[in-house]
Amino acid sequence: MMPVILPLLLSLAIRGGDGQAIQGDRDLIAKLFKRYQEHGLSVKRACHTCDDGTECCDSRCSCPWNTCTCIPWGK
Repeated sequence: MMPVILPLLLSLAIRGGDGQAIQGDRDLIAKLFKRYQEHGLSVKRACHTCDDGTECCDSRCSCPWNTCTCIPWGK
């Protein structure tokens, strides 16, 4: 078991030891996303329709008293 765990821990220490590699990955994703939008390419978003026909993208429905609104995730 120990020979399997040691290479995994070593790869994590090299990859994210100073946090720069992980931050660099986020920067790359942000650049690609921005380029996608600049060229007018659509970015697939999670959209669904609420009970009253309201369309919510990247959020959830809240329908008190049969009036639906979209609430961002995590709020």
